[in-house]
Order: sequence, then C-alpha cells, then structure tokens
Amino acid sequence: MTYDATIIKKAAADANLYNSRYAKYFLLRLEIINSEHDVYKEINAKSIEHVFPQNPSATSDWAKDPDFSEHKSVVNSIGNLVLLSKSKNSSASNHDFPVKKNTVS
Repeated sequence: MTYDATIIKKAAADANLYNSRYAKYFLLRLEIINSEHDVYKEINAKSIEHVFPQNPSATSDWAKDPDFSEHKSVVNSIGNLVLLSKSKNSSASNHDFPVKKNTVS
C-alpha cells in the first residue's frame, strides 16, 4: 500500500488529532519510525496523554503562562500528545509539567 505524503502531513498538522479515529495508530507509527531499529522495543502504551492538560486548574502553572490563551488551539495537536500506559496516564492527570514528568519517567 502506498501513502500520499500530503495525507500524512495533513494528519500531522491537524489541530484536533486527539479526537480523530486514527490518533493512537498515528502516534504508534511515529514511535516505531523514530525508534532505533537495531534495538528491540516493546511499546506498552495503551492511551494518549496531553502534556498540556485539556482542563488545567485555574491555579496551575499552565494557567499562569502568558501563552495560555493559545491553549485551545494546540491542546489536541500532535505536539501536545504522548503515548502512555493507562496507569501512568491516570497518575499524570492535570498536574503541572514537572509533576507529570516525574510521574511518567
């Protein structure tokens, strides 16, 4: 099967990738493409986590950021999404970035 590069680029640029039917598949394919092919890697990711939370609390560092007004335009885009196991995803929750980073590391 051949793929049209414009379709793939359009999917990657989709500001609402998270809500598409193919979001997890797309992220898994990116993970495989970017992995070192000479090293076996088991991917246990079962869910998608937002780095920048969908609904940050009003007191969070996220809400204090000067660019917070752009939140809705990027929250479901590819640059804000990571694959995680369900247990790590629920631990990450809506926390600020340093807490999330320590939770999923």
